Amino acid sequence: MKSKILALLVLVTLFSCKEEPKSDAVAAPVEEAPKDFEVKINVVAKKDDSFHLFYTEDGTINFTEQKSVWVEFKGNEAAQDIVFKLPEDVIPTHMRLDFGVNKQQEDIKMNSFEIDYMNGKIVANGAEFFSYFYPNEKCTKIDAEKSLIIPIKGGDVYTGPMFYPQVVLSEKIEALVKGK
Repeated sequence: MKSKILALLVLVTLFSCKEEPKSDAVAAPVEEAPKDFEVKINVVAKKDDSFHLFYTEDGTINFTEQKSVWVEFKGNEAAQDIVFKLPEDVIPTHMRLDFGVNKQQEDIKMNSFEIDYMNGKIVANGAEFFSYFYPNEKCTKIDAEKSLIIPIKGGDVYTGPMFYPQVVLSEKIEALVKGK
């Protein structure tokens, strides 16, 4: 009887201490598309400046400083990307773009406008930008043929060019969010 118990203990010890081969393969992490809205404009702006993107989430165009993103940049004779990253979990319904506070800023060449969200994009090249936004005519002129944004200067207080959203922009944003 003792020999049976001893044999059983030896077998249990041998099999319970068996080392399992370890797999070095690690499951590759799944790349998730960014869930944050990113708005990118490609422009030629020759003077140092700050551009400002306002957004709302309630379907209105009541823009406030609390729901806005500033981007400072160095002026350049060459085209450059200016990227506005909206705060996490913000899904805008409308956007307004203000093109600077530097009253020395020259005409701004709009090359492209792009919104990225998840795996989708809204893209407008050149003058297509003006089909998504309309200018505040008190402080902004445009030359659609040349895709130029022209600041109106004069008076004591300078207000840089600003653009309000066309209805089509909110429709496109809604479709982008729904993944259409």
